[in-house]
Amino acid sequence: MLPEISFDFLYLIVFIVSVIIAYFIFKNNKIFHKQKMLNDLVSKERDLRMSLNEYQEKIDVTKNKYLLDKLWNDHDNLLFNFYEYLAIIIFGDYLIERGSRIYFRRLLVDVYRAFIDDKGFFKSANVSRNDYFNLMNLFKRWRIDKLYVEVVEKN
Repeated sequence: MLPEISFDFLYLIVFIVSVIIAYFIFKNNKIFHKQKMLNDLVSKERDLRMSLNEYQEKIDVTKNKYLLDKLWNDHDNLLFNFYEYLAIIIFGDYLIERGSRIYFRRLLVDVYRAFIDDKGFFKSANVSRNDYFNLMNLFKRWRIDKLYVEVVEKN
């Protein structure tokens, strides 16, 4: 004969199982949203590349120095603001860093090249490198400077 089980005990077991299931649903939902955020950022980065190519085409045909400086400033402003946004999202843990690192690390080499260029955006615009604090930290965290040196040595 089976021992008697009280309804309180059964309610406790159902409650514990419900909490465990809710925890795993929440955890999987969080991972899903991080992956969706990465997919959205990849899409936005591709749109950014198309916009930057349009700026590059305008820069190539422009002869006016004032207009040329303005186009370069707009180009660099778009570039640095996007990657500053990416850095904020990564440091805020809203994104799967490993996946984003796989996709964005090589692209950040070109951003780093433009960022350390003294004759560009930071001389003619009213901004400093310190305005892109999170981007600078992302360069350090992912060791973009070392990757940049490797790329320069290969070329």
